[in-house]
Amino acid sequence: MDVDSVIETVILGSQGGSVTQFKDDNMDTFQGGHSHAITAMLDLPQGQFVTGCKDTFIRVFQVGSKDPISVLKGHSNAVTSLSSVTLVKDDGSSDSVNLLVSGSWDGTAKVWTIGEGNGVCLVNIGDHENTVCVQGLPPPDFSSQKPSATATYRGWLATASAGVALGNKIVDMKLRIYELLLTNGGVASANLRHTVQDHKGPIRDLAVWENQLASVSNDGYLNIRDSHTGETLMQFAHPGTLEGSPPLILSVAALGHGQWVTCTEDGCVYVWNYNIPKKSIQSILHPACVWRVIATDGDIFTACDDGNLRRFTRDVSRKASSEDLEAFEHAVTEATMLRQQAASGGPTQEEIAKLPDWNTDRYNMRGKSEGHVQLFRKDRIAIAAQWSMASATWIEVGEVTGSKQSKGQIDGVEYDFVFPIEVDVPGGGVQNLQIGYNVGDNPFVAAQQFIDNHALNQAYLGQIADYLRQRAGTQATPPTLGMDTSSPAAGTPQQPPTPPSYRYLPMKGYRLFETGTDKPLMAKVVAKIREFNSVVSPDLQLSSDQCGALLDNLSLVLCATNRYHSSELSQAEMAVILKIIQTWPTPNIFPALDIARLMLLHPGATARSKTQYWTSLLDALLSKSDVTDGVAVPMLSLRVFCNAFKGFGSKEALASRLPGVITLAQQCVGSSNKNVRLSVATLALNASSYMLSARSHETEALFNLIAVILTTHAASYDSDAFTRALTALGTLLLSDTTGQIKSKVLSATLNSQVMFEVSNNHGEVAKAVTKEIISIIHS
Repeated sequence: MDVDSVIETVILGSQGGSVTQFKDDNMDTFQGGHSHAITAMLDLPQGQFVTGCKDTFIRVFQVGSKDPISVLKGHSNAVTSLSSVTLVKDDGSSDSVNLLVSGSWDGTAKVWTIGEGNGVCLVNIGDHENTVCVQGLPPPDFSSQKPSATATYRGWLATASAGVALGNKIVDMKLRIYELLLTNGGVASANLRHTVQDHKGPIRDLAVWENQLASVSNDGYLNIRDSHTGETLMQFAHPGTLEGSPPLILSVAALGHGQWVTCTEDGCVYVWNYNIPKKSIQSILHPACVWRVIATDGDIFTACDDGNLRRFTRDVSRKASSEDLEAFEHAVTEATMLRQQAASGGPTQEEIAKLPDWNTDRYNMRGKSEGHVQLFRKDRIAIAAQWSMASATWIEVGEVTGSKQSKGQIDGVEYDFVFPIEVDVPGGGVQNLQIGYNVGDNPFVAAQQFIDNHALNQAYLGQIADYLRQRAGTQATPPTLGMDTSSPAAGTPQQPPTPPSYRYLPMKGYRLFETGTDKPLMAKVVAKIREFNSVVSPDLQLSSDQCGALLDNLSLVLCATNRYHSSELSQAEMAVILKIIQTWPTPNIFPALDIARLMLLHPGATARSKTQYWTSLLDALLSKSDVTDGVAVPMLSLRVFCNAFKGFGSKEALASRLPGVITLAQQCVGSSNKNVRLSVATLALNASSYMLSARSHETEALFNLIAVILTTHAASYDSDAFTRALTALGTLLLSDTTGQIKSKVLSATLNSQVMFEVSNNHGEVAKAVTKEIISIIHS
């Protein structure tokens, strides 16, 4: 949740992409064109506000309107921070101009015009270390200057970054101060004036008051700085920081007069005073993680993970009712007890006996909000469950055991649960990691800490949190990170309830093939292209530049995975791979297919502007009649199709070609090579996920492919590939609004008994997915 205040209206943005406007006692919720989570908000003059979205777009709204008045496009990843900046004329006049600044996961900050029509990006400030937060600073004072005919508008801007991975540490998180210049002719530039590196963790947020700039970080510190040099003037340590257990500080805001407010993942809001060093002057405990704080007119707004917006005031006349205060205190007490029980040895038998019964009472109890945690008694043990607003049901999280009965330990720290997570790593193979999770923890906070600790792609946040939330306390197959998490989030509260939730179904996002970006392997691929280039007919050969510098630079960019947020693949470099696939004999194209597979992982290569490129490449691949011969070409062709689901442009190119792609997969379904079979099953899985998100009804060909895997070829598919095909079937069933797929599954070849018998040979996860499929069939 994010929040901002606009004149007398309060605006909230949610992870579901909905916007809610509160004015007086009225509440209005709408989608406003957002298909993904709203990750930043900002109020503007003239009753306007701005949203930054995970779909990469910035939208400008008029308060009271449900449709954006302009949409700013230019970022290649989620927009995570918004600020305004004022530039004043250096001739001593009173002229000024207000600009919009945005920060993104793509490692850039952009400066935009705002006003009539769509805004224009004036300056792109790149080369940041991953996620960027931005803050406009007070402009310089030129009131004593004399007017000049060549006067320039000048202002100041601060940016901060999340850092990059070096071994097992996150380093190079930096705060930068820029001077912005705008000439009368409209030419703008950003000149770096100061760089500061004094935080020891990713920098989360910035705020400004007069000539003081505040920054907060994962290292547990609030730093108060000189706003034009970045020099730290005062440092405040949050509770736990000095003992080596700093909380994640998620937001900071200026209360004015040297006072600041911060919020943390452990549900605390702290008030600090510049003139009272070392400790906070007030702390306000919340029932759950507080994602955002906003200060206005001396009041504090908090956006809490329990779904509530709260306003705290010093004005006694505006104090909340006794009922609201009692409800807040009860929620805090309940959450505190849950955390204490989890941190101790868990509840006693006497305490368990007083809990509501899971088998009977849960049907008569409703949660207070999305994600509300409640303890239940189940078979003489205490379990925790979370409330799902969409399905109006309690979802079991797991047993409340406490750290004394911990189920796992990571680096000497005990957790209620320790789950495996796989990450495709450069150079091939999978890195097996572990994530710790305690009952009552916020899954998004635990996921964010895991991402920070291992320097993972920020886009994995939703996937990891969903994994924690749905599978705590179960034997679950670990996700292989690399899935596309850009599928639209849950709808607004006005939508009808969704079907019951399942632990394994549906498939959300996409499985990708990401290994192979280390330099030795890439060098072998490039060498093979050059070898083939010397033997193909002269009219098909690459030019010396294509086979030399362009190919080398392409491989270098693909190997530097930690710079994907700021690097680009040129049109000329990408054209080399397209030429090979379009013109070379099929047996010689497999190294180019391998590079195309990796190009699809680069955000810049799959942007919407690259749709035509991928259309041409996919068409060329589908036009080759012998593409299914052998092993390397069909395997890599299928993996190109699998990875094409990831990017915006490549997915658009793939969507209308799915029938041809599925036909190609059908020709490979009985391959004797297990890597080809895994690629077929993964393609079926990704296609089912796409059809669910796109609400496609063209499912018959895909169903036939899945059915052949699960029946005719079940014995030859290993457990991983077979389980992917099973998951594809379950996902397809959940997208089936006509009932056609369900009737096909009920046929003699895929009845419940047959599926159970086959799944028994493929492990516990396959059996669990089969049970969910049967539940869907008979629901």
